[in-house]
Amino acid sequence: MPLPSHRTLASIRRRAVRSFRKLVHRDRRRASRERARLENLPRRTPTTTTLLGTEIRILDAPSYLGMYSALFERAELHFHADTDTPYIIDGGANIGMATIYFKTLHPGARVVAFEPDPQAFEALQHNLGAFGLHDVEAHRLGLWSSEGSVSFMREGADGGRIAQADDEADHTIRTVRLRPFLDRPVDFLKLDIEGAEVDVLHDVRDLLGGVRCLFVEYHSFEGQPQRLHELLEILGEAGFRISLKAWAPPKRPFLKRRTNLGMDLQVDVAGWRPGG
Repeated sequence: MPLPSHRTLASIRRRAVRSFRKLVHRDRRRASRERARLENLPRRTPTTTTLLGTEIRILDAPSYLGMYSALFERAELHFHADTDTPYIIDGGANIGMATIYFKTLHPGARVVAFEPDPQAFEALQHNLGAFGLHDVEAHRLGLWSSEGSVSFMREGADGGRIAQADDEADHTIRTVRLRPFLDRPVDFLKLDIEGAEVDVLHDVRDLLGGVRCLFVEYHSFEGQPQRLHELLEILGEAGFRISLKAWAPPKRPFLKRRTNLGMDLQVDVAGWRPGG
């Protein structure tokens, strides 16, 4: 199948930009009222919202607003594809915001999404249906370095994770390796899997040469060894150039350090191919 011309790709990108403008800028006054309503909701209060113009289900207003701003206002995961049918993997899809973003950016994309939290997965399925994204392959599975079952801590927002030693695990999830899904070139790999990212990437380090763009949210837990250097070594070995952005870095790290859900460091890691 011949690759689309540069003119065809430019046309696709222009349509994507117009789609984003419709999503983000429709009825600004109503959107402002809806944002204010969400900002006043208590944490972990399930509700619905029409901030994207289509009613979707959310589990936690602050985490939803954070995803909305990062994806649809700042376009932090925007990327160009060399095809109009890019292959995208959304690991840790939560309620589906990144998947909706990717399908808005590249309507012909094939997206495979993984979300182990049962409540989040139910919202994910509803939200994909609300946007008519019936071609997304969604799995109620957690990505891990082996297949099987593991204890899981449901957090009620966007921080559910494979249970750490001190977590109060309240659920068991099924896990799958990422390897079978890297059997073809991957245009974009997103991993937001709350502490499982280094083990998952270790397991597929020999296959990462087929990944063009990559986004990983790195997490380290207080009292446990930090493994950011392992993650960077894996990505460097695979040929990625990288950019790092820490979440809420401490102003005086030698005097006062904050933790969030037991995590003392969260870093957004973006990887791309030189010249890409």
